[in-house]
Amino acid sequence: MPFTKGNNGRLGTKHTKETKEKIRQSRLGKKGKNANRWCGGNGITKDGYKYIYKPEHPNSMVAGYILEHRFIMSEHIGRPLDKNEIVHHKNQNKQDNRIKNLKIIIKKRAFHSDTIKCPYCKGSFGIT
Repeated sequence: MPFTKGNNGRLGTKHTKETKEKIRQSRLGKKGKNANRWCGGNGITKDGYKYIYKPEHPNSMVAGYILEHRFIMSEHIGRPLDKNEIVHHKNQNKQDNRIKNLKIIIKKRAFHSDTIKCPYCKGSFGIT
């Protein structure tokens, strides 16, 4: 008998309706610390930025995560960041989130003369 991918070696077996419902119920509503793949609430994005699980923070995304450098700067200044405020890493190391390495840059339109170009995202940002 050939092995069929997806059966996990259980050829010819299928879950009953009751078992399927139990599996479905066990997976419902599991978010954050209750999720099956919970890894401590932190990780690294594909772009190399650290993120942390802070669902109560105003700047957190829908899933409850926030980029760590934005969280640290927000806590440092004592308020949530605006959408046009970008936290820049001075030494260009995306994982160096020490406050002395972070700087807020106000995103402006390209026609302003006091702008810099980010080497990573190629966006132009105003210098504050």
